[in-house]
Amino acid sequence: MLQAFKQLFRRPPAAPVRAERPREVRFVGGNAHASFDTAATNDENRKQWRYADGLSAERCNSAQVRRILRNRGRYETDNNSYLSGMMRTLSNDCIGRGPRLQLNTKDVVGNQRVERAFANWAKQVRLAEKLRIMRRGRAVDGEAFLQLVTNPRLASAIKLDLRLIAPERVTSTDLSVTDSQRIDGIRFDESGNPVAYDLLDRPVGRELGINDWKSRPVDASQIVHWFRCERAEQYRGIPEIVPALHLFAQLRRFTLAVIAAAEAAADHAGVIKANVPPEDVEKYDSGDVVELEPRSFVTLPAGWDINQIDAKQPTTTYDSFVSKI
Repeated sequence: MLQAFKQLFRRPPAAPVRAERPREVRFVGGNAHASFDTAATNDENRKQWRYADGLSAERCNSAQVRRILRNRGRYETDNNSYLSGMMRTLSNDCIGRGPRLQLNTKDVVGNQRVERAFANWAKQVRLAEKLRIMRRGRAVDGEAFLQLVTNPRLASAIKLDLRLIAPERVTSTDLSVTDSQRIDGIRFDESGNPVAYDLLDRPVGRELGINDWKSRPVDASQIVHWFRCERAEQYRGIPEIVPALHLFAQLRRFTLAVIAAAEAAADHAGVIKANVPPEDVEKYDSGDVVELEPRSFVTLPAGWDINQIDAKQPTTTYDSFVSKI
């Protein structure tokens, strides 16, 4: 009986696992024969992928590229009401009123004393405000830097202060291509840990002398570097709004175009033409501009005609366009 039950509940032998044939790209006669559709290059997708490259994270996020993206991100944020409001909402929701300390030790009086001391220090150094600036800078500038310094003028027993640093100040003026343990603004040890940051002596963006462009190393223990790492071996950040930056620019242009169309439709704007021989036209030449009184009727000489410009108003698609962007 026992043997019968063993035969009944015996597991069937597992089927041999068939190894899946790896997909690979073979080059035959200079042409790529690929199993993936997106690996093939043809006339339809040639322009779509013409900017795809194999650059490393360091080369892709070079100092020149970061400077361009940073400047464009700041410009669009300062001039786009939608993007500016989103960045303010992002920093306010992420940081809020700032971090607060809460201790739960058995010493209740000691807990309250330390909590009050931390709250007083945070107010003196404007901790919440600086953290909100850093969160906005990470999205708009790509990264945020903070230097830990000693400020004897703080009205607190703790003299530790937080100094915000613009990302463009973290750069190396003597960077060598052959130096593998340094990238723009950061020095590394043999294990890949940051050991120092190169800071310019003066802020960038004003008239500087030759000696002001020198950078000095600052120990990494005094620097807080905050950015979003998206790739392996990426040590500098790019703005988080980069994928949608051109869309925000189009949104701003479309909004202005809708307003201009509405103004053109509300005002008198048209073309005056004369159905008379050219020799009879004495007062006006082709291309002249005639100002008309608003909300009034205008009389024209015999043989003259006026046609108002039909300004198409895309009001039916504007709300949908803004929502999708």
